[in-house]
Amino acid sequence: MERMRFFKGRNIILKALVLLIIGCAVNRFSENRAIESMVEHDFLDISFHADKVSYSSMHRTFFALNKQENSIYIYKNGVFFNIIGRSGFSDDNFRRLSDIYYGVDGFLYALDSFEKSIKKFDSDGKYIGQASINQISSPERFVMTQYGSFFIFDGHSKEIIYLDPFDYSPKFTFGRFQIDSVDMMFIMGDYLNIFDKDRNITDIFYINGKHENSYRGLTFYDLFRNVLSFTDEGFRDIRRDMAVYSIPSGSFASFNIENGFYLLQSENWVRVLRVVYEM
Repeated sequence: MERMRFFKGRNIILKALVLLIIGCAVNRFSENRAIESMVEHDFLDISFHADKVSYSSMHRTFFALNKQENSIYIYKNGVFFNIIGRSGFSDDNFRRLSDIYYGVDGFLYALDSFEKSIKKFDSDGKYIGQASINQISSPERFVMTQYGSFFIFDGHSKEIIYLDPFDYSPKFTFGRFQIDSVDMMFIMGDYLNIFDKDRNITDIFYINGKHENSYRGLTFYDLFRNVLSFTDEGFRDIRRDMAVYSIPSGSFASFNIENGFYLLQSENWVRVLRVVYEM
């Protein structure tokens, strides 16, 4: 498939700036701000346990991934609005839908592992375009940075591949011999958090690929480098040894983080949480 660029006419000065930021990543969020609490920002009743949920705060829109159906369910203002995909050969269909991500640019991105492409949709589900990633053997998971670049996990080479935000070519890789599989992958500040469920390990990398730390369980950095853990009881601040959000008893939940929002989900609901920091 011929590569279709999402954007044209990129400014070469902006490109140099982005590469400089990525190549010399440092923790811009070094200010120590402790967590006061987690509060509910939005809520959705849902009829199935989605494989992953993405969220647009601006449009109050939820995107629920259903891998079995190769589809994405869209909910606006708490009600069903549209469905993207299902199996097929049209531009807005998928052969093997593996992951989704709502970008800071206001578009939804979807990874088709079979076609080796990332497809782009607006918040209503309208197909915009796609980028070919044929150079990646087995793309399984991805996240998007605030600069428009992608980190993609290759299940064949067992490494993370950074794709240039302008021509989507691989620029550097990392994580080989450190990562076996990826069940969750999200960016907080200058850190890429990667959770491997089988190993029960979270590996934390700078966005320039340097390994920063490893923790037992689903334990990760937040925006200000507080160390949080997630269990079926909720979220806990490890350094201060205190609960910051408790899940209702008996309700199994998983979660995802995108653009600073914590998306907590059970079999029949999704809660959007945001963190309140002490002043």
